[in-house]
Order: sequence, then structure tokens, then C-alpha cells
Amino acid sequence: MVLKRHQLLDEEAIRKLAKTHDISGFHVVDPLNLRGKSYSSALNLSGAMIDGDLDLSGLRVAGNLLLNGMTISGALLLNGVRVKGSIDLNGTKVDNELSLTGACADEEVLIRGTQYDTLECRGLVCKAVVCDDDDADELDKAMRMEKRLKPPAAK
Repeated sequence: MVLKRHQLLDEEAIRKLAKTHDISGFHVVDPLNLRGKSYSSALNLSGAMIDGDLDLSGLRVAGNLLLNGMTISGALLLNGVRVKGSIDLNGTKVDNELSLTGACADEEVLIRGTQYDTLECRGLVCKAVVCDDDDADELDKAMRMEKRLKPPAAK
């Protein structure tokens, strides 16, 4: 099955397509819930458009989580995600809340050029947060901790 970029997809179709780990550039006409799903490699949603919330809470990704350049007309929920690489949110536009509460990335969280209404990231664990200078103060307040963090030691 070949799908063209920005083709409208329902939630069931997007879940099937997500199994390929790459739904970059697609347009989802409903809120998308991939809560608690696990992926054995990188997950690429770059450039996708979501009409509503994108809930990735509890997601497990064994590579990078690529969410750069997305447009989300609701909230982006990344609460408690576990990523073995980086979380890339560069250039993403979120109309409501961007929440990274309790998220853990083995590498960086990238939020350069990211637009959001509110930011919540208490308990975020990563090697570094890479952001625009304008976002640094807001990020410090939202995290209520230092910008540079280390992931927990492997057992």
C-alpha cells in the first residue's frame, strides 16, 4: 500500500502505518494515541500534521524519537517516554501544552524553534536540552532543575 504525504488517515490506518516506524509527513485528522507502545528502532513522525492531541505517554523507543517539524493542533504529551537516543522536537508547533514530565532520553532533547503554549518538564532526564536562548529561562523554570542532566546509570 502506497500512501502519499499529507494524505488524510484515520487512527487505525495510522497505527498500522506506525508499525513501519515512519509516518513522516502524514496528516492525521483525529487525535492520535500511541500511549504505551514500544518500537524496536527509531520512530519518525517528522513533518506530520495532527488535528488534535498527540499522546505518546509511556512510549518506548529503542532509537531516536523524531518529532521535528510537526504541526499539532492540540497538546503533545510525552509523559514518561523512554528513548534510547534523542527526542527531536526542533521546529515543531504545538497549539497547546508540550509535556515532557518524567521523560527519559539517553541523549539530548532538541527544542530549537519549537512553539508551544505551555511547557511542562518536571523530572525530565537527558544528557542535555538544546534550545533557543529565548527558551532557556522558561525551560529552567519548567524543569525546576539544571538544564544538563544525566540519564540513570545502566544496571
